[in-house]
Amino acid sequence: MSATPEQIGKYRVLAKLGQGGMATVWLTVSSGKAGFEKLLVVKELRSELADDPEFLTMFLDEARLAARLNHPNVVHTS
Repeated sequence: MSATPEQIGKYRVLAKLGQGGMATVWLTVSSGKAGFEKLLVVKELRSELADDPEFLTMFLDEARLAARLNHPNVVHTS
């Protein structure tokens, strides 16, 4: 089992929420000016799959589809 990263890009990792066959989901926080903080969830493709074109395509297709959803009961994706 891999250790929890401290950072993923500009996001500070707070906790691991789950892991599946393709990705790990992290609870993170983004910090801004004047102490502003926003909780975010980051889905990270498993490193051993990042160079596999088929998995990368599936991961990006999922992200594109999720970004198109717009409904009050669906969490915004960016």
